[in-house]
Amino acid sequence: MNLKLTIEELVLQGLAQGEETAVLAALEAELARLFGEAPPAGLKAGPLALPPITVAPHAAATAVGQQIGQMIYGGLSHEPTGSHSDA
Repeated sequence: MNLKLTIEELVLQGLAQGEETAVLAALEAELARLFGEAPPAGLKAGPLALPPITVAPHAAATAVGQQIGQMIYGGLSHEPTGSHSDA
C-alpha cells in the first residue's frame, strides 16, 4: 500500500525552544508505526480538520508528537477521540 499524507498546517504553541523538531520526529514515527501495523478502517481521503488538543504541562516532546499522530490516525477513519456527536 502506498500512502501520501500531507499536513498543510500544524500549529504548535507553548513549546520550549528546540522542542518542535522532536515533536515532529515523534509525530512522523508514530504515524509510520500506526500505518505500518494496519491502515485505519474505512480510510478517508481528503481534508481532515481536527480539534485542538491539550497536553499536560511539561509533557515530553515525544509524547506530544505521539498524541498528535494518534489523533490524526484516528481522524482518518472515524470521529476523533474526545469529540462527541449528538446525531
